[in-house]
Amino acid sequence: MTFRPQGRDAPVLSRISFKLAPGEALGLIGPSEAGKTTLARVMVGSLAPTMGAARLDGVDMAKWDAADRGRHVGYLPQDIELFTGTVRDNIARMA
Repeated sequence: MTFRPQGRDAPVLSRISFKLAPGEALGLIGPSEAGKTTLARVMVGSLAPTMGAARLDGVDMAKWDAADRGRHVGYLPQDIELFTGTVRDNIARMA
């Protein structure tokens, strides 16, 4: 997967590839502006990659309907903007 923001000459993420089996976890570490947040946003489907795809159970995350995707994926960005309710309610999308 590659992601290049509009207006930038070089990609922020280039040729990223990995696969996680059920029950596995992945940690992202690196300096500021290394692309960690961008990768997380692509993984949850809020950004579409320029090339390739981020898939969950074989389905391209960028093609999921946002409301449906929210019932299956929890994501709390570094800039927190919570809705009314508890943190649990926000992560669970009030369901």
